[in-house]
Amino acid sequence: MWLPRGKLIKDEFNPVRMNWLEAIHKLQAGRFSGYLSCRDLHGRGVVLFVGGQLVAVCFDGEGEHLVDQEAFVRIFDRSLSGDTMLCIYHLSQPLALQLFGVISGEMLFAAQQLQLLDIPHLLHTLKHDRFNGCLRVCAAEDVALIFFQQGNPFGFFHDGGTDLVQDAELSESVAWQPGASVDIIAGQSELSDNLPDLMESLDLPVCWQQAVAKAAQCR
Repeated sequence: MWLPRGKLIKDEFNPVRMNWLEAIHKLQAGRFSGYLSCRDLHGRGVVLFVGGQLVAVCFDGEGEHLVDQEAFVRIFDRSLSGDTMLCIYHLSQPLALQLFGVISGEMLFAAQQLQLLDIPHLLHTLKHDRFNGCLRVCAAEDVALIFFQQGNPFGFFHDGGTDLVQDAELSESVAWQPGASVDIIAGQSELSDNLPDLMESLDLPVCWQQAVAKAAQCR
């Protein structure tokens, strides 16, 4: 899952010696809002917190999309193998909540080339359909999100930001870059209702212990 980068809290490092359970508990205690971004040669993972609550995890790579326990199994295994790099980004709680809608949403259309799209027609269709969700614009390693509610855009998330902003600097827009593409991701309109708590619903201690034992056997 590619997302814009928020405010950098921890620069890219190898988490091979990191205890994931301890790290998650520390972020919970600090009521952290933001996400952990993992990458390796096989894909990318995101672990998202809203106000200290662990609400979503996913891992995308090699034609697969993993969530919840399966995503944590992959992230834990790759971290302990020493092949993963990790960054931590802080976001405002409202923006982190909007990212939950992106991560848990439904991909309607992926990697549509912007230069081939009729943008006015697309925006008219989203408005007519009272679309809830976001457009994710990507070019190389740069990403921007445009959030919609009831068919109307209401905020942008750019690299380095911590909050939704109300406008975009067109001269610096990702959409102008060569090869820019857009994903259309449908989400919920009321994101704050019944947010999941993955520390309650998933057995992460067992998942982590199994990953540690597996790593020890491979040494």
